[in-house]
Amino acid sequence: MFGFFGLDVALLYWAFRLNYRHAGAYEEVTVTPSALTVRKVSHHGRAREWVLNPLWVKLDMTEVQEFGIERLFLVAQGKQLVKAAIHESLRNGVARL
Repeated sequence: MFGFFGLDVALLYWAFRLNYRHAGAYEEVTVTPSALTVRKVSHHGRAREWVLNPLWVKLDMTEVQEFGIERLFLVAQGKQLVKAAIHESLRNGVARL
């Protein structure tokens, strides 16, 4: 029984380190009258950027009955271009639109 105690602590430490490392990932959305820019930066620092015409982009969402809005999608020309996980406060704001 005492042998497993060290393993539990080591696994918990590893999980927290992995979570801390992935916390550096973020998404940045900028909307102007002429462009909608989405920039996703991974926890490694690699950035991907999409620049879209806001007049041709539709905002679609996946909604779960118990939890509300789960994911947002930017759809242009029938294709899902950007999938975004969104924060709880932003979910509530988008739900009111």
